[in-house]
Amino acid sequence: MGFHVPLARWLNSDLKEMVNEYLSPERIKKDGFFNPDFVKSLRKTHESGKRNLYDQIYSILVFTMWFEKMRNEK
Repeated sequence: MGFHVPLARWLNSDLKEMVNEYLSPERIKKDGFFNPDFVKSLRKTHESGKRNLYDQIYSILVFTMWFEKMRNEK
């Protein structure tokens, strides 16, 4: 039997510091894969509770973390 992982809530609480670090506009711009204004808008909408966008934010977060790991291994 599976269970629900509360990622939507964690992105606004327990993981917020990590999200702020990896998805800062400066970092997003430096990496060059995503539009910093779009990512900021996703985060703001999710944090406000207007829409649950955890899946999009989490995908960008994981990609950014993976990209950093690959960049540092070279």
